Amino acid sequence: MNGLNADDALLYYIDSNGEVLNELNWGGDFDDAIHFLAVHDSVIYACGGLGISDSTQLAWSVQLNLNLDVIGADTVFTYSNSSLEYMDFHGDTVFTLGTYAIDSLGVRGSFFSRKESGNTIWSWDAYNFEAREIRFENHLIYLPGTNSFFGLGGAAASICLLTENGNFVDCPSFGDIGDEGFYAMSFKDEIPVLVGNSNSYSEFGDNDVYVVMLSDS
Repeated sequence: MNGLNADDALLYYIDSNGEVLNELNWGGDFDDAIHFLAVHDSVIYACGGLGISDSTQLAWSVQLNLNLDVIGADTVFTYSNSSLEYMDFHGDTVFTLGTYAIDSLGVRGSFFSRKESGNTIWSWDAYNFEAREIRFENHLIYLPGTNSFFGLGGAAASICLLTENGNFVDCPSFGDIGDEGFYAMSFKDEIPVLVGNSNSYSEFGDNDVYVVMLSDS
């Protein structure tokens, strides 16, 4: 849309009847994307990747008011090919998740942080673990995703657990000879419910969708 053969981030504000009230086109000379939206204290947070070359994106966040006017923008991670994926708000506390790739090594990783009133309290980098969401519940941080450490033949579905202070607790993982992954989670009576996929048990070797409810937190 910017005339330079690059993808721009596009955001629509739509009413309950499906009518477009406003739209925002955000982009530069290279590919840009929005992967997640959150609204907190009347501020819209649009999270994604900001293109800085033909092959490189940096994780970024744009803050908008409800009229879609830009009131702030931040590059939040400096690894090449990184993207901001998720935010979980609790008052003045915000937990942030992003992912990155190191092309020369073929490795994917994740980065997490906790901020209080805009100040970073702690940050954490998980090499070879690709988280999909960051959720704060039961005074624990839950990070569903995939990793290549515990799979018997491929990537395993994992839940990385941290304390609210950023200390590692455990990383229960589920995998067989194929690839598994968790992509989203919710809670029922404080018990994790996860959605993911697996090709380990498929009759035809394809990816099947699984919903998993754990027995406890």
